[in-house]
Amino acid sequence: MPYVKERLSSRAAGLERKKNASGFTLIELLVVIAILGLLASVVLVSTNSARIKARDAKRAADFSQLSKALELYYSNHNQYPTLTVSIDNCWVDNSCDSKMDINWTGMINALRSDKVLAEEKFESFPDDGFMFTEKVKAAGAAIQDPRYPAQRYGYMVSATPLNQNYRMRAMLEELKNPILNSGVKGSFMFYDENETTDPSVSCSPAIGYYCVGPSSSSFTTFYPGKPVIYLYPTYAQNVTVKVFPKTITDSVPAYGDGWKVFAHPNGRLTNLSDGQTYPYLFWDGISGKPTVNTNKGFVVKEADIKSFLADSLKKQGLIENEANEFIEYWAPLMSGKPYVYVYFMPQPDYDKLVPMEIEPKPETLIRVYMLFKKLETYVEVQPQEFNPPKRRGFTAVEWGGDRSQLR
Repeated sequence: MPYVKERLSSRAAGLERKKNASGFTLIELLVVIAILGLLASVVLVSTNSARIKARDAKRAADFSQLSKALELYYSNHNQYPTLTVSIDNCWVDNSCDSKMDINWTGMINALRSDKVLAEEKFESFPDDGFMFTEKVKAAGAAIQDPRYPAQRYGYMVSATPLNQNYRMRAMLEELKNPILNSGVKGSFMFYDENETTDPSVSCSPAIGYYCVGPSSSSFTTFYPGKPVIYLYPTYAQNVTVKVFPKTITDSVPAYGDGWKVFAHPNGRLTNLSDGQTYPYLFWDGISGKPTVNTNKGFVVKEADIKSFLADSLKKQGLIENEANEFIEYWAPLMSGKPYVYVYFMPQPDYDKLVPMEIEPKPETLIRVYMLFKKLETYVEVQPQEFNPPKRRGFTAVEWGGDRSQLR
């Protein structure tokens, strides 16, 4: 009997051990699975967010490098890549995206052709890309991510003139990305942003657009305003004058391959092609990018513009009638804000920007070229100093300026 009791007790203990070793219950398993799922989703979201941030950062870095390539291209050609694809009526035919894509591709191809964008592989990046190297003056990654449509990249050059400014634009994936606030804001296309309420043509961070370009709220172009040329020979004689901006858009008399006039000592000019008489030669056109030292110049109150110009022009060698005609044209364009910053390009810089040839060569040549920017508040700058030549012998004088405000 004791044996039987011992066997029964041993069997009961075994059953108890077997019961305790049976594993997790169904509820326990469901709880574990739920926890693992939650952890997996957290890790997945965190990983995906990190990938989005990394892609956005890569695009911003690419744009920075492409900007270097565009400036190298500009230094070689005195213009940014000009594209022929029209964007007119793109809202009507719903082809804006495709045209922006074509513009983007055209810009990349132009930089490649000019050898300022070289095809390389990044060691740390698996896709084909471009690398900045001194050897080929290359710049920028412009990698088209198959998960990120190419149409979301855009490139634009300003229309008037065609190639004096640019914008590159991408739509980033993270709307709260702080990178968005470090880019250029305002207009993406080449008209004033106030002319449209359509946010799709803006560089607004609020809708995820990251833009790169010369820092300005909208496109700025370099457009010489009414340069006029006076000729004062010591005796009446034939004179040929040629100027070399990027483009001449208007002239009086007609420019042709240069002006050929019969010039009198009092400044009166007879155009040889039509026999008409003119007080001066006039031209409008498109120039390259002016050289400006923004640490120098003048900051003038709006009420003092005319008196300031009269004094400054006299110091640069203009006589009264020349200065008065300058002031009549430019003073109204400079008004509208409490102050205006004024910079006169040194003549050697202007000679490089818009070369001029006069035959016979004058003994004295005076060229005055002004740039300006309207200001809300006063800023300190170092005043420019002038050393005008004295008028001797055959004298030629030109004055003009840029009608687009400085950026």
